[in-house]
Amino acid sequence: MHSKQGKIFCLGLSKTGTTSLAAALQMLGYKTRDYIGVTKYSPGDLSSIDENELSEHDAFTDTPIPTFYKELDARYPGSKFILTVRDMSDWLRSCKKQFTEKHAEKQNEATRNLTNDLYGCDYFQEDKFKAGYQRFVSEVLDYFKDRPSDLLLINVCEGEGWEKLCDFLGKPLPAVTFPVTNVTEIAWVKIEDVIGLARQAADEIPSMAKLKTISARDSGQQERDGLSVFKYWLKIAKKYVFFLLHRENVVYKIIEDGLKKRTPTTHILSGRHHDIPCSARKNWAYVWLVDVSGIGDSPSINDAVPAITIALIKSGQPKMGVVYLPTKDIVYYSDGAGGGFKAHACNVPVRLDPKAYPSSRVVASDLEHLPDEIAKQVDNDVVTKKYLQENSILALCHVAEGEVALYFNSGGAREWQMAAGHAILRGVGKKIVSCSSGQELGYNKVGFEDISFVAS
Repeated sequence: MHSKQGKIFCLGLSKTGTTSLAAALQMLGYKTRDYIGVTKYSPGDLSSIDENELSEHDAFTDTPIPTFYKELDARYPGSKFILTVRDMSDWLRSCKKQFTEKHAEKQNEATRNLTNDLYGCDYFQEDKFKAGYQRFVSEVLDYFKDRPSDLLLINVCEGEGWEKLCDFLGKPLPAVTFPVTNVTEIAWVKIEDVIGLARQAADEIPSMAKLKTISARDSGQQERDGLSVFKYWLKIAKKYVFFLLHRENVVYKIIEDGLKKRTPTTHILSGRHHDIPCSARKNWAYVWLVDVSGIGDSPSINDAVPAITIALIKSGQPKMGVVYLPTKDIVYYSDGAGGGFKAHACNVPVRLDPKAYPSSRVVASDLEHLPDEIAKQVDNDVVTKKYLQENSILALCHVAEGEVALYFNSGGAREWQMAAGHAILRGVGKKIVSCSSGQELGYNKVGFEDISFVAS
């Protein structure tokens, strides 16, 4: 029985941004199916595709859709077709990593036969894959040459996104970033590697002991230089500031270089690299947010501690987060797969469970500007403590582990300071809500303006 209802079929071959397109179609409200796969395969036979999948979904991407686009066009008149393309060298490099002989051995016979039909081989061989790609794209373009309104050619890997897609589908532009990235690259990231990177960078943070050594080495210089006490300490302070700024830059560089090595196409934003305009950032589905605070380990009346935070943002929301406290050798983290964890030194990580340690404690960065609904919770039975801004990340970790019920920050926080803690909170079922919008905080926004929020 032939359906009269049109659907959306992505004809792009694997590794051309099909996963990103599937996410975008889902965000536009289409019930989307990415990679149906095949358990049986016969060229030109539409029964190779699971009938239930075709009936239950509105949009489809990846294998085996490209192989059957002519048959699908006949079966579903009025459908829209999207051909994702990609720079050839980038595509070949990605295919080489994915379609190995070992990968082929794990596939069923139907999948190997389908791959053979497309490329003339069932595992990566550069010349055959290149020829297969070029032949396929040429045939699709020729098939739709007299129906330009039915086919969209798009390169999501190069930043083409909502404008083209929404114009083609007649949809309004969403107010979120288009989900474009090297999905394979992100999939290979291990939380253990990110934690290791934070520990490696922390080795460059100077301790108070090291600063005291510098001070001792300079003792007596005041008398030799004939300086007043004020001028002497001004000179020493400048020397310390330059020393600490240099070490902070070294810490940032270790982290950024390590992330670029692991995810070369994923951008990085931090306290020292955040001047990229929104027009250049809006299509980043994935971005790393990095922050280094408290360099110098100078104690304060508010118990400020140094912290290294690394967060991976996916489509505006934190996916993975690491908070490392070097002086305590404690790491909090969430890998995005569910759950939040805490580990001290080399001990086995402990799963965070805020419900196991119920607390009524409210923590605030500014007690004078507590929102009314929060102020009502502050009574004689609630311990309230004032935190400096640089300790916000520690307060978020305390909320995640249950030592604090609620944390209020009146402003001054930047995205890269909050993101890792937010990821950990999400891992344990909590969230951070903007005081101005009442919505959960989003990231990679138009500006990195100060944020007032409640974490609970």
